[in-house]
Amino acid sequence: MRVTHRLASNSLAAIPSEAAWAESIGYDALSKNETAHDSFIPLTLAATSTTRAMLQTSVAIAFPRSPMITAYTARDLQDLSQGRFRLGVGTQVKGHIERRFSTSWESPGPRLREYVQALKAIWSAWDTGERLNFNGKHYQFSLMTPFFSPGPGEFPAPPVFTAAVNAYNCRVAGEVADGLMLHSLTSPEYVRDVVRPALADGAKRSSRDADKITVSGGGFLITGPNRASLRAAQAEVRRRIASMPQPAPIIRSWHLMDSKRLGSGCMKCPCAASGPRWVSWSAMRCCTHSPYPENMMRLRESSPAAMVGSSTRPALRCIPTCL
Repeated sequence: MRVTHRLASNSLAAIPSEAAWAESIGYDALSKNETAHDSFIPLTLAATSTTRAMLQTSVAIAFPRSPMITAYTARDLQDLSQGRFRLGVGTQVKGHIERRFSTSWESPGPRLREYVQALKAIWSAWDTGERLNFNGKHYQFSLMTPFFSPGPGEFPAPPVFTAAVNAYNCRVAGEVADGLMLHSLTSPEYVRDVVRPALADGAKRSSRDADKITVSGGGFLITGPNRASLRAAQAEVRRRIASMPQPAPIIRSWHLMDSKRLGSGCMKCPCAASGPRWVSWSAMRCCTHSPYPENMMRLRESSPAAMVGSSTRPALRCIPTCL
């Protein structure tokens, strides 16, 4: 089990000190998501102030970037961090890809599969000096002269993790990725009934061992030195949950909206089926929580990815009750 710290500083100037602090207290990895900021630049800064922790994008949005661009950036970060970089990529959703990034949205699952395959083909060409010749439906790469090649890397190519919610993309991870990153709103039941079988199916298609594919992420964990800090962090988690688009379709697609999991009162919750497309974060009242160490016992029993860290500080687990 490894525990990851999500870099939270909004100022790039503060990233090196935050990263050094997180590594010093024992975190195994540092991650950066890609919401209001690029995910690669903060990790570049973190690489300069750490020596041990893994650095990972969680996740970089794939389709607005050519695999070639991502390959160069990932290779540079792998060299700078001395082999500590892990590339996490994801599809995002149609609305963001088309309306925020002005990029085409077509066959996201097959396209993600090709994206990972193209990355590995590019890195292989650099390392071996062999001709780059990748021909897929969505991506084609055939030009790589010595002038544009960084040449063999000092470290192995970075592992590639793909984000997935639906069964198809979980299968894609099993086929071509080194690991799978779960969505934060993922239940243990969904991992058991959907994620694991699809991952195993994908691995079988590529003659791979599913047990060697790392599954990470899922759920929210709040920690803090006192109750006031816990309440502040809990409000931030509620805001993050509420900012996720179309929560009801996500819940329905995960087969979680059934009478056994939902109480009658939860159907009136903003994240239930009758709720709006985007809910107010201040209205997000539905979360379950418990103090440490009771919380740690519950988390060990139900954590989707079975990734639980030990702590001497108070902690709350925060998930929507309708999950």
